[in-house]
Amino acid sequence: MRILNVRLENYRTHEQLDVSLDQGISLVHGPNESGKSTVAEAVHHCLFLKPRGTSAVHTSMQRTGSSDLPVVELQLEIGGEHYTLTKKFGSSGATTLTKQGEAPLTSDAADTTLAELLHVDGALGGRGAEKQLQNRWAHLWVWQGSSNGSPAGAVSEQQKTLQKKLRSLSGDDLMISDTDNAVINRLQQVYDESYTPTGRLRTGSKLDKLQQSEQQLTALVAERQDALDQLSRAANSLTNATHDLTRHTARAEEVRKELGQITTKLQQAQAVSAALKEKQEQRETIESQLKDLQKSDQTIRALEKQQSAADSQVAPLKETLAGHQSDLESARAALQHAEDAVRSRSAAGENTKLLAEALDAHVNLLRCSAEVASLEKKQQRIQELEKDRKAASDTAAKLAIFSATAIKALRDAEREADAAQSRLEATSLKIDVLTASDAVAIDGDALAAGASATLDQPATLTVGDGTSIRLTPGGADDLNQAKTHARHTQEQLATMLKKLGVESVGDAEEQQEQRARAESSRNALAAELHALDAETVGRRMAELEEEITRLKSIRDRLTESLGEIKFEDSLDAARSALDTAKDTLQKQLAETKEATIAREQQQQQINRLSERIDAARKDFQQAEYAARDLKTKLSVLVEQFGAGDSRTQRILELEGKLDIARKAERTQQEALAELAPAQLETDHRRLTQAQENTGHAIDDANRRAIEARTRLETSGSSDPQRELAEAKAELERVTAQVEAETENHAAKSFLLEHLKEAQRKTSEALAKPLEDATSEFLEHLYGVGSKVRIQWNDDATAIDSIRIDRSSQGLGIYPFEELSHGTREQVALALRLAMAKVLAADHDGSLPIVLDDAFTHADRERIKKLQGVLYRGAESGLQIILLSCHPENYTGLAQREVGLGT
Repeated sequence: MRILNVRLENYRTHEQLDVSLDQGISLVHGPNESGKSTVAEAVHHCLFLKPRGTSAVHTSMQRTGSSDLPVVELQLEIGGEHYTLTKKFGSSGATTLTKQGEAPLTSDAADTTLAELLHVDGALGGRGAEKQLQNRWAHLWVWQGSSNGSPAGAVSEQQKTLQKKLRSLSGDDLMISDTDNAVINRLQQVYDESYTPTGRLRTGSKLDKLQQSEQQLTALVAERQDALDQLSRAANSLTNATHDLTRHTARAEEVRKELGQITTKLQQAQAVSAALKEKQEQRETIESQLKDLQKSDQTIRALEKQQSAADSQVAPLKETLAGHQSDLESARAALQHAEDAVRSRSAAGENTKLLAEALDAHVNLLRCSAEVASLEKKQQRIQELEKDRKAASDTAAKLAIFSATAIKALRDAEREADAAQSRLEATSLKIDVLTASDAVAIDGDALAAGASATLDQPATLTVGDGTSIRLTPGGADDLNQAKTHARHTQEQLATMLKKLGVESVGDAEEQQEQRARAESSRNALAAELHALDAETVGRRMAELEEEITRLKSIRDRLTESLGEIKFEDSLDAARSALDTAKDTLQKQLAETKEATIAREQQQQQINRLSERIDAARKDFQQAEYAARDLKTKLSVLVEQFGAGDSRTQRILELEGKLDIARKAERTQQEALAELAPAQLETDHRRLTQAQENTGHAIDDANRRAIEARTRLETSGSSDPQRELAEAKAELERVTAQVEAETENHAAKSFLLEHLKEAQRKTSEALAKPLEDATSEFLEHLYGVGSKVRIQWNDDATAIDSIRIDRSSQGLGIYPFEELSHGTREQVALALRLAMAKVLAADHDGSLPIVLDDAFTHADRERIKKLQGVLYRGAESGLQIILLSCHPENYTGLAQREVGLGT
């Protein structure tokens, strides 16, 4: 079973969300509060929760601010078939399940079919649904914050299915039925009625009462048997005590006599032993003196040889030291000569260096002077340009009123005046006199041939003497308006020309052109000034003047130091002189370097000779000291132990004394051996103890005789044998009852033990396949040999404990609960993957595992190992769905990544 796609509508924070998942490993990532856990919850609710309801679970899915019901749609692959599952949650919720190529199922039919496909009891709803949801597929759904919990309880709902699969994998046919469990419980109850949990017989039980009766009767039989035995023993004891008293009294006398003889011999042995000890001390003293003298003699002879060898080494070493010292004196003289050469060449080089510095200062002085002359010409040109630019700027300033705006306004006024005049002329009456034979006049003003007149008001035209014509131009109102407008525009134009100080528009335009020429000239001059960079020129002039002063100072100082120096007037000649001085300086520096190398080589020779002298002096001093030390030691030993002949005589004397002392010691040893003191001491201790024992035996025989007489005299039983027989009969009857009850309990205990053994084997058989599957993943985390140990409870119905076994690595076995937080996360993952792998057989080999921020306590190294475990799980067919706010931890692992809130 695989989840291929998830689509959400109006579900919590998601208005619309579509997430496609890979069949292997998918990573859904995003920052906190981006809705990753919501996706995991939506898928879980769609698979297992009834859609219709108004519980807190249903209302919590509602998107804030929306009245639309939440919808979750899953694309599933189950049993090789494609299914679409859609659930709308709320009071009118509904389920739709569609198998590809078939009609959709709805409501209860869809829920029932879905439960069968998922192998669960059915959709969850009603009271307690929220808690039931937490247990549904809890081994596959790892919610945020629960990754370090034990998966043992998470598989409770799938317990029987898991047991069935594990039995199948184990190949074990052991099976504990409900009837078997009932029998075990009843047998355990019977056992508990008679025995405590520690295996002791319970007080007051039937068997306990029978055993108490048996014990009381056994005590009674023993008591009566003892009474009978005591009477028999009392009679025998009296007879034996009388016999023993006679025997021990005779033996006491024999021991007393033998002990007196042994004591006398012991005193003799002690005297001989004291004499032997004295002889041994004398012999040991002589041996010690002889050993010390012989050892000192050997030491003296060895020192004499060593002193002779040391004396022979001193003279050659002294000669070697003297030779090295002579060579050192010669080398020091050669070093002095080399140092004189270095000083001479260094002085010459220093003078040449100062000369080169003076010539270099002169060259730079000539160069700076040439640059100053060039800059002075620039400054002269700058001053001329500044003057011309100022004149152009003044001209442009004077003509500033002749701006483009002003000229445009003037032209507009002229055009408007011309237009007004044209309109006036169009409204007026124009009279042209082409030819005239008679005099022509208008209102008395004569008009010659070729003249013209424009009438803007009524007038009288007279031709000759007899003809008068009254002329009235255009409409009166229009003509007056035209006249007024024409006069106004002419006045406005005249005012503007007067303000500008010109007589015509043409004059104003000429002034504007002059302004433009002045501005252009000013700008060109400014550009040339900018190019010349007057500020930089001034600054450079100041720098050069300062530099010239500095160079003159240097030249004068060096001239004063070196005496008269010839300085060339031309720059080229000065540079040539400087190059010559530099060449000379280089040659002198090379000569100085050669002399310095020669001096260093000579110094190195002196250092080598000094080292040889130090080594030779050290060898000579060591040899001389060794010779003196040997002589001193030898003198002390000879003074203490004497010269050679006297030491030899003393050794011979001590050897003679030692032989005498050894003979005397052997004589005493033989006398002591003949007495055998060790055997005498043993016999003395034995006889002393025998004397004491015999006394005790006599006392004991007297006591036993008295006790036996008293017992026989005070016995109150008339027939002790009959009383014993009656007690034995009753004991046999009760013992038979105890044996029968004991056998009954033994049979039941035997059956209980075998049934429990069957339970234990079933638990082991169930644990083995799951342990193997889990250990396969654990080895990716902790290396080869890492195992998990799973313990089922007594009736094999639930996992009781989980332990990690790393004993093969020398690390021991650890309960799951005692592991660190991060280690529990890793082990829990391995067990979940193993459970899923086992259960996947009923789901076409695959089940999804959802991990919601499951590894918050894992460091970088653990994350790498966890990636290997997850990859191995995916390889085994499981679908891994990771939800994390740290996608960098899984880079390259997932076949598909989905980002939320990015």
